[in-house]
Amino acid sequence: MCKRPLSLLLLAVMMAGCATSPQRQVAASADAVGRVQPLSKAQLYFLEVALQSEFGSTEQLIRRWERPLRLYIDGHKPPELLAEMHTVVEELRQLLPSLDIGWAQSAQAANVLVFFGPYKEYAQRYAPKARERLRRNWGYFTVQWSINERGIKSASLYVDTDRARDDDQRAHLLREEFTQVLGLMADSKRYPDSIFYQHWSTTTAYSELDK
Repeated sequence: MCKRPLSLLLLAVMMAGCATSPQRQVAASADAVGRVQPLSKAQLYFLEVALQSEFGSTEQLIRRWERPLRLYIDGHKPPELLAEMHTVVEELRQLLPSLDIGWAQSAQAANVLVFFGPYKEYAQRYAPKARERLRRNWGYFTVQWSINERGIKSASLYVDTDRARDDDQRAHLLREEFTQVLGLMADSKRYPDSIFYQHWSTTTAYSELDK
């Protein structure tokens, strides 16, 4: 999610961060013998955050990683944010044991680039077409996938460490943007304690529903 404080106001295309909530088009599923079962709260929330993107319109398809994620951190490297990045990775390894998340030794060897620093620098290096959106947002992500290949191919994200100076703000933005590049790309107005909450917050942990 791209966010900023209100005081300042789970193909070859590119998707990116700040969303409108999708309409819930599915309300029930069938069990093994065809009986209709209402979807659970978690299933409905999954559909809300997984079937849309934050900018633009696209087909309602679930997009996910089907290859190892290899991360590289670029830009400024505040020790607190580096530690938080490792914390989030370890939490996701526990929550998603089948997802291979590791580290790359260089930007060229990575398929997920994590940038800490001013938005102008991130725009210049990784997202030149998003410069105006970045000017208004302290956190942002992009995801690339191909309909003919295996799911999501690559992603980048940033946390604006010039404008977000509070540790909780930075930790929240990092956790949210990184979680969204896993394929849960939309925001929601539904649950204030969720990492996907659309309005400004400084949530620094996954809610039980998020998990």
